[in-house]
Amino acid sequence: MIDDKPGAGGSLARDALALSPYNAYSRLAQAVALSRQGDDHGALEAARRGAEIAARTVHVHWWEAVAGLVALRGRHYRAAIAHYEAAHYRAPGFRAAMRHLLFLYLAVGEREKAARVYRDLLRAEPDFTLDRIRLEPAYPAATLRHSGLLEEFGPDLADL
Repeated sequence: MIDDKPGAGGSLARDALALSPYNAYSRLAQAVALSRQGDDHGALEAARRGAEIAARTVHVHWWEAVAGLVALRGRHYRAAIAHYEAAHYRAPGFRAAMRHLLFLYLAVGEREKAARVYRDLLRAEPDFTLDRIRLEPAYPAATLRHSGLLEEFGPDLADL
């Protein structure tokens, strides 16, 4: 957030929420700021509230994905799965949701679901590889990279 200053982003989010508590974007900013500050519970509540507000828009999958990121960061895998599934169902081609679901399903032992989402991901992103996530810093999966799931379950991709 704002030049890697989550405190500044949090201040701006608080200001925006004071002006309009029903602004989904403000809730999204609040969720990211709180998550970056280590407040996983507060971040998840803010992300869920943002998703509720954005529920009737075509872009709700972004709010669900942020809720999934926050839940993943706090190691709440079942909650992360629920949010990423909601994002995936609302936007079936949303690759970020599929990437996260792939490793989250493996983490909770749901190999059939992991295999299904892996096939979907390869159709949407034919050049997807574990090494792209792990080795390309610009590849958009920083939270997944830092989660430990890639190291633990990456080898399982060969068996799917």
